[in-house]
Amino acid sequence: MSRPLKEYWERRASRTLRSVGQRTYSERLIEMETRDLCDVLRAQMGESLKSSVLDIGCGIGRFLAFYEESSSSLVGVDFSINMLRICQKNCPSAALVQADVSSLPLRDGSFHVVSAIVTLQHITDDTRRQEAIREMIRVAKDDGILVILDEMLESFRTRRKLCRMFGYDLQQEDHISYWPEESYLSLLAKTGLRVTRIIRFQEWCVVHYARFLLYIFFQSFYMLMRYGRVSRQYVSSSISAFIDELIMAVLPIIRLAARLIPQAKYASALIIANRKRVTT
Repeated sequence: MSRPLKEYWERRASRTLRSVGQRTYSERLIEMETRDLCDVLRAQMGESLKSSVLDIGCGIGRFLAFYEESSSSLVGVDFSINMLRICQKNCPSAALVQADVSSLPLRDGSFHVVSAIVTLQHITDDTRRQEAIREMIRVAKDDGILVILDEMLESFRTRRKLCRMFGYDLQQEDHISYWPEESYLSLLAKTGLRVTRIIRFQEWCVVHYARFLLYIFFQSFYMLMRYGRVSRQYVSSSISAFIDELIMAVLPIIRLAARLIPQAKYASALIIANRKRVTT
């Protein structure tokens, strides 16, 4: 794990610690999105959730808290000590391990369920990402289930095209590296795993698109009115708050509209669930 990347997540965790208890827009939206995702996981995995579960890149424990409701044995892994400190408060019954996901200090075949929820896309080195997936396979039982949820490269490209409509050239952030969906499927096939289900979370994808585009639009309008030019500076906090409340007010309409948009063009996230090792 590169030092700059580790420092980024430690700083992000520190900001989270300072904001605990504040009901910000982002927190409200993330909680709603998390509940929807957990409902899907519950429907897809059923009784498997009652067994041993490993969540890699567990962060502050959003999904560990979901697994904690039913799992008989729960372990969370993250390389950020600050994230784990928050996680310990959110999930007191989980065993937490500070480690790099590409080199897990866990025994082979230990878990019935191994999940990586919005984790692998933050591994910017392709070799290390492959190693992380292989580690997930190694610690899973022979009949175990592996779950991966990430934003795909196709989604990022869609966001970039939309942003260019407003004269904004969206770039990948240093801590994220998107893979095309086919790359995930190809690697999983090479490891001898069978993909049994792919689910694309289109509604929340479009919600985030709408929020992002509103930020870009109001940012451009604000900078043009105040300075006579468009700039990549951030909009004022009051305008940001207005956009956030606007999104929350029209959220049901955005989610309804998202169901009418062709999925292949706008699907931003992929979950690969119920993946079982193929016997030969």
